Amino acid sequence: MQNKIFGTLANGDNVYLIELFSKDLCVNILTLGAIIQEMKFKNKPVVLGYADLEPYTDNKFYYGAIIGRFANRLKNGQAKLSQGTIQAEINTDTGHHIHGGSKGSCNKNWRILEQSKTYVVLEVLLPDGEMGFPGNLTTQVRYELLPNASLKINITATTDAQTLCSFTHHNYFNLNGEGTICGHSLQIEADNYIDTDPHGIPVEICKVNKSQFDFKKKRMISTQDIIDHNFCISNSRTKMKKVAQLTHGLLSMELMSTEPGLQVYTGHKIGIALEPQLWPDAPNNELYPSAFLEPDEVYEQESIFHFFDENP
Repeated sequence: MQNKIFGTLANGDNVYLIELFSKDLCVNILTLGAIIQEMKFKNKPVVLGYADLEPYTDNKFYYGAIIGRFANRLKNGQAKLSQGTIQAEINTDTGHHIHGGSKGSCNKNWRILEQSKTYVVLEVLLPDGEMGFPGNLTTQVRYELLPNASLKINITATTDAQTLCSFTHHNYFNLNGEGTICGHSLQIEADNYIDTDPHGIPVEICKVNKSQFDFKKKRMISTQDIIDHNFCISNSRTKMKKVAQLTHGLLSMELMSTEPGLQVYTGHKIGIALEPQLWPDAPNNELYPSAFLEPDEVYEQESIFHFFDENP
């Protein structure tokens, strides 16, 4: 298939735009960062994105990207592996590592392995030693439109040495297509959340009950809801199940995932990030779901974003 050139990087490589279509859902994906540049349900935009390449070359808010090899925070950029303590790139002002570093998967130009009008498979290699992580990590993402106005995202990875591996996808949703996320309602299938220090580093697991993070029942997101926290869906990766639902007016998006955590970020107010992943700083917390990947293992996570109109 002939894909459009979305732009050209400083090194001369082209960034391609892949268009996927179904009856009610269409998605544009870039090879850079495997980014979802645009998603429309019944021709209405539901995610934030840029119209041209330049803002994506310094995508500090990670719009639409696949994040790895380690999503979220890693305290002091350190973790103990079998080969000793690793030191990942420090890329926050507060002395920690976040989202795979400056050469993480979100900043790579992925290659297209296969595609049709309803799916595409992209692949990237994160080399041994890059950003301080051991192991050559070969990663694939498959975006597929399902018949029921759903987007399925499947991420797999293999390594040739023990490493850390935790990916997520970083879309900012706005079901109104414009304005702020005030007026959206959110429901999350979590009894607990992870409280953090001012730098986003986990402190303790807390009950959502009677807290500002109680979204067990659907409730409106207010201007006072400043969220950048992990909600504990389960203690390990599970079969696909519902983890959250976002609603605006009569339009809803149900999120199903295999992942034990859901990072929710409302920092911009013009969009809300719902990021299925492992728990932050997992290697430094023994009771958290494991983020270690061995050479004889395959990392795999799946998520489905299902859009539908509520009955009036």
